[in-house]
Amino acid sequence: MEAKIRKAKKEDKQKIERWNRELFSISFPGEKYKKKLLRGRLFVLELNKNIAGFLLLKSGGNISKIFVEKKHRGRGFGKMLMDFAMNYFKKLKKVRLTVTASNKPAIKLYKKSGFKIKRYVMEKNTK
Repeated sequence: MEAKIRKAKKEDKQKIERWNRELFSISFPGEKYKKKLLRGRLFVLELNKNIAGFLLLKSGGNISKIFVEKKHRGRGFGKMLMDFAMNYFKKLKKVRLTVTASNKPAIKLYKKSGFKIKRYVMEKNTK
């Protein structure tokens, strides 16, 4: 299986949008997606010419989103995306990311990549 990471293209938008809505309950409106493409910080994981995940990097060493399609998890593609992100930010002193406490597989990946928990954010539903 041929795997590579490349910059996202306009034609990737629909699939990335669907994943964003399903997982993160957000979407990139057309202009916002276009800006991310132009800034060159939105990347996709391509397996045999089909996208199977994506990576969104922000300035200042922030890994904003990292996602691998469920059917491709557990095969090293998350690590591949993480390694790509770390190489992208190699000149910086620190790289940051945020993860929900319930996302145990992601936390495991981040810890394996050398990340350490630095703070906790707590919430309470009011209704």
